[in-house]
Amino acid sequence: MGYTGEGFVNLPLGENAAMRLVGWYRHDGGYIDNIAGSRTYASSGITQNNADLVEEDYNEVDTYGARLALGIDLNDSWTIRPTIMGQVQEADLRFGERSGILDLQELHDRLGLIPVPIPNAKKNHGWHGNVVLVREAAVHD
Repeated sequence: MGYTGEGFVNLPLGENAAMRLVGWYRHDGGYIDNIAGSRTYASSGITQNNADLVEEDYNEVDTYGARLALGIDLNDSWTIRPTIMGQVQEADLRFGERSGILDLQELHDRLGLIPVPIPNAKKNHGWHGNVVLVREAAVHD
C-alpha cells in the first residue's frame, strides 16, 4: 500500500524577507509478488530455486525531499528569490535495466556531448538551485 505526506511552513525573516520550507515523502507500495519457483537444468541436473527471494510487493519505492525558498524585497520594484531543492529516491532495484532511447555514441559523434554514466544504485538523489530576480512591471495609462 502506498501513501504520501507533504507539509510546508512560511516564516517571516524581518520586514522585507520571508522563507518557505516544503517537505514531502511518498511511499509507492510494490505490486509485483515474487512467488516461489524452481528450475532444473537438463544438462547438469542441478536445481535452482528462488526461496530466498520470495516476497509480496517486491518492488517498493520511497521518494522524499525538501525545498527551501527565500523572498527578499530589495526595494519597491525589485525582489530576489533564491531557491534550493533536493530529492532522494530509494528503490529495490528490481525493475530491470532501463536503457535510454538515444544512441550515446551518436550523441557524442554528432553533437560532441559526453554522456555522464549513471550508476545503478539503490539510492538516487538530485539537487537543483536557482536565483530569480523579479522586477514589478510598470503600468502605463
